[in-house]
Amino acid sequence: MSNIELFLWLLCVTSTLLHWWVGKVYISQPRFNHPRIFWNPIMANTLTIAPQLGFLLTVIGGFILTGNGWWYLGVVIFCGIVFSSMPEKYRN
Repeated sequence: MSNIELFLWLLCVTSTLLHWWVGKVYISQPRFNHPRIFWNPIMANTLTIAPQLGFLLTVIGGFILTGNGWWYLGVVIFCGIVFSSMPEKYRN
């Protein structure tokens, strides 16, 4: 595994964890139940947009810098679906 592939996988894992955390504590919660870090609108926007940018950079980097970009695209789609911030009433 080259350094660029390691960097892309770490970026994907970090984006997935941030996506899961923001979805759990910010997106799926009512406004009165948000942590203090989300009271600042700049931080709320940054933490909401950062995982999506990380996923986008992972896919673009996977296609441009490696020969197997389809793996990165598949993993990003899988992580986006599995770790989505779906409300509990829609989960089985």
